[in-house]
Amino acid sequence: RYAHSGGLRFDTSNHSDIQVSSPIDGYLSRASVYMVDTEVQYAFEIYHPCGRLITIDHIRSLTDKFEDIVEPITPVLDKASMVDVEPTLVKAGELIATAAGLELADSTFVEIGYYNLTAINSAANSRDFRQEHHNDALYSWHGLCWLESLPGESMRKLLELPAADTDQGKVSDYCSEP
Repeated sequence: RYAHSGGLRFDTSNHSDIQVSSPIDGYLSRASVYMVDTEVQYAFEIYHPCGRLITIDHIRSLTDKFEDIVEPITPVLDKASMVDVEPTLVKAGELIATAAGLELADSTFVEIGYYNLTAINSAANSRDFRQEHHNDALYSWHGLCWLESLPGESMRKLLELPAADTDQGKVSDYCSEP
C-alpha cells in the first residue's frame, strides 16, 4: 500500500509518554476507529479553511473531547474507513491523545500527513504518478512534505535521524531533502 504520509518513531519511549496535539487550527470532520490485531487505533483529519489538511494516525488514549467524537463510531478492520463526524473546532496545540502506536507490537509511533487541497503537488505533475495513484488522488496528489514546513533547525534534526521504514527508508515523493 502506498504511504502518502510520514511517521515519527519513538523507540525508547513508552506509548503513554507520547502526547499528540493538533499542529494547526482547523476543523476535525473525519475520523476512523480501527483495529490492529486486538488494539484500537484512531485516525483524524483536521481541515484548515485555507485548504490545508492534516491527518494524524495511530493514536490511542484520547482526551475526553476526542473520545466523545469517536464514541458512536464502530471499530473496523480497515484504517482507510474514515467517516464523517460533526465538524469540531480544534486549536493548534490542543491535546488530542496521550498515547500512540501499537503496545502489543512494542512499537511507539505516530503517522502524520500534510496536504494542500488547493493544488496538486509536484509528484502529481507526472502523468505516470497520477495513473499509478488515481485511486487515492485526494491524498497522493496533494501530499506535501510536512518536515519541510518545520522551522529549519527542527527540520534538520529530524532529517538527520535514521529511517524507521525498512522498505522505503527515506525515499519520498514529496520531500526534496534526502
